[in-house]
Amino acid sequence: MLREKLNFHIYFVLGMLGTGIDYTGYIYLNNLGMFYIISFVIAFLCGSTVSFFVHKKWTFEHKEGYKKQWKLYLFISFLFFLINMSATFTQVQFLHFNENWAKVISGLIFLWPNYFCVRKKVFIKNPVV
Repeated sequence: MLREKLNFHIYFVLGMLGTGIDYTGYIYLNNLGMFYIISFVIAFLCGSTVSFFVHKKWTFEHKEGYKKQWKLYLFISFLFFLINMSATFTQVQFLHFNENWAKVISGLIFLWPNYFCVRKKVFIKNPVV
C-alpha cells in the first residue's frame, strides 16, 4: 500500500512534466489563434510522448517491452484524451468556462482513473503471458 501511494505521488510529480508540455503547447498554439481542439490534439501528443518515457523509466521502473507498452499506453491515453476533450468541450461550449481553465479542470478530474489504468494495464509487474 505504501509503494502504491509512493508510485501515485511519483506519477503525479513526474506527470507534471508531460502535463506542463501539454498545457504550455496548448496555450501557445491556442494563443496563436489555432482552434482550441486542434491545439488540444497537438499538445496532447507531445505531452503523452514525454509522459510515457518518464513514467516507464522512473515511476514504474520498466526496462523492457517498449513497443507493446507504447501502443497500449497510447491507446489508454487516447481513450482518456477523448473523455478529457469531451469534458473540456462541454465546459467551454455549454458551461461557458474559459478554455484554459476547462482543460485544467478536466485534467485534474481524470488524473486518478488515468493512473489506475496505466498502472494496471501498461506497466504490469511480472505479467502473465
